[in-house]
Amino acid sequence: MIFLAALLNSAELHLQSSARLGSLVQNFLRNTILAQEDWADFIIQQSLPEIEKREAFILAFLRNPDPSPLARSLWESTLAAKFNWYSILEVLDAEGAVLSRFSLNISQLYQPDIELPLSPTWRVRRVNVPSLGKEREFVLAYKDWYYQDQYLGRMTFSLAIDPEMLPFLYSANPYFELLKVSLLPSLNQQQFGFAIFDGRGKLLFNPYRISSGIAAGTLDRIELSPEGMWSSFRDKDRIFKSFYFRFQNRVYAFLIPQKNILGLTVEFLQVAIFYLGLAFLFLVLIPAIIGRRKLASFLWSFSSRVNAAFVTITVISLLLFTLFSHRFFIRTFSQRFLEKAEVHANFARNIMQDFVTLQQEEKATLIAPTDDLVLWISSAIATDVNLYGEGRLISSSRREFYDWGFLPELIDGEAYYRIRYENKPFYIQRPRIGGYSYQSLTIPYAIRRTQYLISLPFPFEEQEIAGATEELVEFLVFISAFLILFVLLFARGIGRMIISPVKKLLAGTREVGLGNLEIAVEHRSHDEMKSLVDGFNTMIKDLKRHQQEIADLSKKVAWAEMAQKVAHEIKNPLTPIQLSAEHILRVYDDKNADFEKALRESASYIISEVENLRRIAQEFLELSRVTSLTKEVFDLREAIGEVVSPYRKVISERIRFREIYEGQEFPVEADKSKIKIAFRNIFINAIEAIRGRGEIEIRLRAEKENLVLVIRDSGIGMAKDLVERIFDPYFSTKDVGTGLGLPIAKKIVEDHGGTIRVDSEVQKGTAITISLPRKN
Repeated sequence: MIFLAALLNSAELHLQSSARLGSLVQNFLRNTILAQEDWADFIIQQSLPEIEKREAFILAFLRNPDPSPLARSLWESTLAAKFNWYSILEVLDAEGAVLSRFSLNISQLYQPDIELPLSPTWRVRRVNVPSLGKEREFVLAYKDWYYQDQYLGRMTFSLAIDPEMLPFLYSANPYFELLKVSLLPSLNQQQFGFAIFDGRGKLLFNPYRISSGIAAGTLDRIELSPEGMWSSFRDKDRIFKSFYFRFQNRVYAFLIPQKNILGLTVEFLQVAIFYLGLAFLFLVLIPAIIGRRKLASFLWSFSSRVNAAFVTITVISLLLFTLFSHRFFIRTFSQRFLEKAEVHANFARNIMQDFVTLQQEEKATLIAPTDDLVLWISSAIATDVNLYGEGRLISSSRREFYDWGFLPELIDGEAYYRIRYENKPFYIQRPRIGGYSYQSLTIPYAIRRTQYLISLPFPFEEQEIAGATEELVEFLVFISAFLILFVLLFARGIGRMIISPVKKLLAGTREVGLGNLEIAVEHRSHDEMKSLVDGFNTMIKDLKRHQQEIADLSKKVAWAEMAQKVAHEIKNPLTPIQLSAEHILRVYDDKNADFEKALRESASYIISEVENLRRIAQEFLELSRVTSLTKEVFDLREAIGEVVSPYRKVISERIRFREIYEGQEFPVEADKSKIKIAFRNIFINAIEAIRGRGEIEIRLRAEKENLVLVIRDSGIGMAKDLVERIFDPYFSTKDVGTGLGLPIAKKIVEDHGGTIRVDSEVQKGTAITISLPRKN
């Protein structure tokens, strides 16, 4: 049931996730591209009033410039910041020099090469700006600021509308995630890729690093689908669900990676493990913690302990393997990072060396590489580049982060010391900014006698490790489930060899305990368990033989005892019968005148003793034969009255009968004649136990399920050892009697599904409690 629920839930989660991501791509991101220019115009129009609210601060800054990050504070107040839109805001003085500047993922080489006429109000226009060999389109808003007819300077606010600078695209900037102030998705947050193709299907923009273009057949279908189309796409052994659409002679593609069978299986196993964990928590741990059930009770059986031991060993082994594998991956990727970083760093150093050599050939004054050169190097190696001289920043591909204080302009002291004073050829460190960290490589670079340090941050190293770790986790989850299944099957095999025969032996032992000696345990394998099972079966056969021998012996003893008791009981009446008959003959031979009287007396005595013999025979018969009950529904109070009435008439002067009935009706379904015999035997014992005057109390009460009758006498009572034997056949505390009255009463009560109990104290009397099922 748990695995079925996990399967359904994982399938539902997968479908919902795919549908949600597909809707995001088709309904939001596509519209973002189609409406990029409209959105840019809207953001510009909404942002300009926010800037105007700071007019007094802007005029004060233009009149008296200071190092405060005015451009940054103005940019943060705009809608562009809320949407994380690639943009740049500059404040220029009257000569056109930059006083304050802030940009989000816009190159410092951004310089619109157009003449913009003076305008005391905001003007908006579209411009194409060359950047690193490509022309990129921007929406540019600008305004010239005056104070009492004095021209102070200009402010420009530009938003990128180039498709390659879409806000949701992942940036190579390692600090990009720290700058985000909106919830717009990026390729780093969502599991999808993005690519731009020309009209013939060739790649123009490839941040996801796919290796192929669009097939001709797919291009034809895209042409016939103005709203876009979904298709499958395979690249580098990866399968993508791709959404294509055409816009302005370009084809845009969103690539959603699809999970293979292994990935889907891992999703199912993760949900199943979660459900199993919940089941274990609520069914085992919580009851164990609150004390309702001991944890050991769940592992009481040998099979449970074997399974738990195998699973524990497997899990521990997998955890150790995971730990060492993760370390191996980290070492592997660290080595790859080092190799790649060295290549990039040497490339940057060679470019800078060529820059110095060119200056020397032209016999120009040597200057350090500028921000523009560093930015060009950064675009060539696809990572940021920072250049330090004497430990202080000289140029950077991300100058804005240093200008407004996000990063310090002084290089890390540890890196500076290791390279400058320990002469290390390079130094690797992991800077941390808030909760974000990244790898950084620093190498030395000398211009004449001045030593420079080139620092390259690598933001993708952790992502590569995370991706590899995710694949490792998927593999380990799959292999863990496989191994645990294999272990459980192996444990089941062991169970069939060891545990199953033991369970059969336990079941056989229980049957023997219940008296069934016809049981025989089967075991087909010829191993040590076979010897144990054969020994058990032999023991059962021996027990059966001994039981038969004991039963035969018991029967002989019982018959001998019964014959002795019957002979004794019959012998007692036969003696007076013989004497009475001899008395009749003697009187007859003597021709005595009292013959008639003697005949009557002797005949009466003989009849009395014969009746006694009949009673003895009847009691033995009642005890020995199988009872056949003729049940009827009657009131138990009525049956008690019928039994007590004759005794009350005869011995009421010596013994007082007190009847107490708690209730109105006492219905019972029973054999009335048998019940009266049981009551009569009990009353006879109670009467005979009273020496002289006394009392017999009869208390009957009706409970929900039973009728309870208590017969209490004020007789001589019995000791505890006698009470324990009172229901044994032939046991009696009186000089006369067969000792069968109470055993017969007990048998009748139990035949009716009831119980009988005796409580007695010496010289205080005896109480017999009878419980019979009540007829509802």
